[in-house]
Amino acid sequence: MQPLKEQQNGDISMTNAHQTVSASVSGSGARISRQPMDTEQFQSIYLRKVTMELADDLDKVREAQDFKANSLPMLIHALKQGAGMYSTEEKRRVINAAGV
Repeated sequence: MQPLKEQQNGDISMTNAHQTVSASVSGSGARISRQPMDTEQFQSIYLRKVTMELADDLDKVREAQDFKANSLPMLIHALKQGAGMYSTEEKRRVINAAGV
């Protein structure tokens, strides 16, 4: 299992998340926390990472002539949809790694 690496900005790298979770599940004696998963916490972490990664593109979208105030909720909703592709175990790992 690869150790989590903290980036310069204090965030935890999410690369190879699936491999890390798989290794921790299959490892001998390894346990996954059975605490209730807080979807809002994961979504907050996920949105922060996505907006950091897509900052330049999001700025271009917001500066477009056809972008209006009522477009913002639709953009936020679209960005949130990506959080649904992660399993409960992956979400738990991200929340635990972030120390939330």
